[in-house]
Amino acid sequence: MKVLIFVEAVNGRLKNPSRELLSVSSQAGAEIVTAAFGAGSEAIADLGEWGVKKHYHGGTGALEKANPEVYLEALTQIFEKEKPELVLATSNTVARDVFPRLAARVDGAFVSDVTELSLSP
Repeated sequence: MKVLIFVEAVNGRLKNPSRELLSVSSQAGAEIVTAAFGAGSEAIADLGEWGVKKHYHGGTGALEKANPEVYLEALTQIFEKEKPELVLATSNTVARDVFPRLAARVDGAFVSDVTELSLSP
């Protein structure tokens, strides 16, 4: 199973909610692809620890500042290229704006406010 995870980091270190999503995916043996936008998104230090196969990032130009329309376009392109079975993101303002629209655009489902997640290989 291929999983695309929209991760968040501060000063090059993953935030705990992103670590949780990576942990669940890694334990399930998923092929993990990540995406992060904003300044420093290319230099997230600990992605390799989680077995991330590919990391998409955009920290300059239109992707430097949180813009749901721009993020939606970028994530749609990543989705179409990678064709993941599952897309995961933490609960934040940008995710709540972008991911329901991404799901509609790719004819997928959207679930929010999940408090527990387990994946089977």
